[in-house]
Amino acid sequence: MGEETWKDILAYEQSKGFRPPHWLAVLTEVTVFLVFGILAALLRFTDWAPLLQLQNVQLLCTDSTFHQERLSDDATRLYYTFSMAGIFVLVFICEFERSYYSSDPNYKLFTATQRFFYMSLRPIGMYIMGIFITSVITDFIKVLVVYPRPYFFDENPRFCHEISVNENLTLEERYGLTSFPCHLSTISAFTTFLASCYTHTSVSLHSISLVKPIFCGCFFLLTIAGGIYRVTINYNHWIDVVCGIAIGSFFGYIVNLVLLQSYKSRNQIITENAWKLLLPRATLPKQNGFSHSSEGNTVHSNRSNSRNGRQIRRSSQPYWLSD
Repeated sequence: MGEETWKDILAYEQSKGFRPPHWLAVLTEVTVFLVFGILAALLRFTDWAPLLQLQNVQLLCTDSTFHQERLSDDATRLYYTFSMAGIFVLVFICEFERSYYSSDPNYKLFTATQRFFYMSLRPIGMYIMGIFITSVITDFIKVLVVYPRPYFFDENPRFCHEISVNENLTLEERYGLTSFPCHLSTISAFTTFLASCYTHTSVSLHSISLVKPIFCGCFFLLTIAGGIYRVTINYNHWIDVVCGIAIGSFFGYIVNLVLLQSYKSRNQIITENAWKLLLPRATLPKQNGFSHSSEGNTVHSNRSNSRNGRQIRRSSQPYWLSD
């Protein structure tokens, strides 16, 4: 059978047994993605969520830890850029090699470009959604805790007096009151942990094997350097950085677990369309003696060969374990 078009491949999702309907899956996925993205932006860049425990801030005024001089911040944006963009480069390199050089028969009906788009969209989509969720959780903790930054009382002595719960705060004052946990450390740790798990469990690059330790080492050093930098310029406390790394690592582990399990059905049989986040999710048509039957969102691949009168089931493993 020759190569199929996207229209031919995606048409198999319209089979009677496929649930949910294709249009409903797309609508749900896009809606959830947009909701978390908008919520993350509101919490990060606006005063949409009021600060709680604001009346207790003056109790910390006598602590010299919060009277430090703020230094110039020239590199935080660069740390964010390298942390968040690095995994896109990693996925591009890994999926490019797999798409153009893999011998896995499950993807022979795709062109190399289609294989690259189809396979790279999964980890990238999970990564972006994970960034949104991690950012939302981090900023909600900031709102709940209300922990001043090291420079806060040095620049805002009026907060040493009793402050009303309904106090009108500028965005700069609000930023100064939300030190815990460190947002940069959370995002960097999330990226580092997810990238490390991705390269360890999902990537087999025999031609450029040094990519794994190099990328993982760079992500790790970037996280540590970012945390030290934030403490050095008196924008965060050590406790902010440590807890931020812990939170980011936890969510990185959760996202990796979801991504890893999304390729498998309960009985460990390979599934191309079990992943519920972003398109394309397509069952592959019959090819070279393989029959693919949809049951819900699980694709079962069976290969029948007559060896000693017995039916042989194709060994099940995620596609990334194939060379």
